[in-house]
Amino acid sequence: MLRPNFQAEMSTSTQEELLAKNTPLTVFPVPFKDELNILLEYMAETEVNIQIFDMAGKQWTDFTTSHQQLINQNLSELPNGLYLLRLKSSLYQRSVKVLKQ
Repeated sequence: MLRPNFQAEMSTSTQEELLAKNTPLTVFPVPFKDELNILLEYMAETEVNIQIFDMAGKQWTDFTTSHQQLINQNLSELPNGLYLLRLKSSLYQRSVKVLKQ
């Protein structure tokens, strides 16, 4: 019977994970009031999907936009609180926490 050897270090990083970790992303202002700016510095994509979740897991927004360097999103309908902003493209996925006041 073969048994796995867990003593050796194993890496599960893929090229996609490395790209996501190294993709420059700036979200400002934090905290934000009504509008949130997302600065993307990786321009090889044509579209990016943006989702916003509250800390309870409720999804507040889900939209796809052209992959421009600066995305300005009006989020005045969100109640004040802490949110998870998720950006997905065919090459990477990034998540950051943002605070609305």
